[in-house]
Amino acid sequence: MAEPSMSAVENGLQKTRRRRRSQTERRAESDRRILNAAMKLIARNGAARTSLADIGIAAGYSRGLPAERFGTKVQLLKTLVDSMDAWFSVRVQAALDGKHGLDAVLARAAAHLEGAISSPIATMALHSLYVEALNVVPELRPHMAALSEGYRQAFAKHLREGQRLGQIRRDVNCNHQASIIIGALRGLTHQAFINSASTNLRSAGPSLLKTLNEGLRA
Repeated sequence: MAEPSMSAVENGLQKTRRRRRSQTERRAESDRRILNAAMKLIARNGAARTSLADIGIAAGYSRGLPAERFGTKVQLLKTLVDSMDAWFSVRVQAALDGKHGLDAVLARAAAHLEGAISSPIATMALHSLYVEALNVVPELRPHMAALSEGYRQAFAKHLREGQRLGQIRRDVNCNHQASIIIGALRGLTHQAFINSASTNLRSAGPSLLKTLNEGLRA
């Protein structure tokens, strides 16, 4: 029996690699669809009223696939939060390009608002998870606290930089102010979703940015 030629072996290896890549791509696609379905269901019904089986069916797969992929509902929720945070991080880094101090504070705040405007479903899901982590899904609370603290520290960093550059008043407590900014952004967004007739992010957002600019500038 003749041994296979080198070209045949190479072709076989290439086909195997392609097969492996396609399996990886299919898994990534199914994970993406599962997380997207989870996001939509949570935005509409909340996390407590959304089961792993519901998510699997909404994604177009079996009831058991989300549990097979993520193990527990809490782990799926954590992965969903991380994926939304990764999406936002790309946008905020683009918004911050070349900006420092007070300009960075305003650009980051604007990115939070624009994210809510451009992706209302993701924002509603995230807000629901913030609230439900308080008592409905307490296992998620440390994860949500870490996410919020990361946002707060990012603002505090820009504020301290602004003080060093002489752009921001020296009497501003950067840690406290960062918490206030996060609270204002979250509250305004929440109000816009609760009552869009009285609060519109596209019109109210610039007013918030103006308030920050005037209140912080040295």
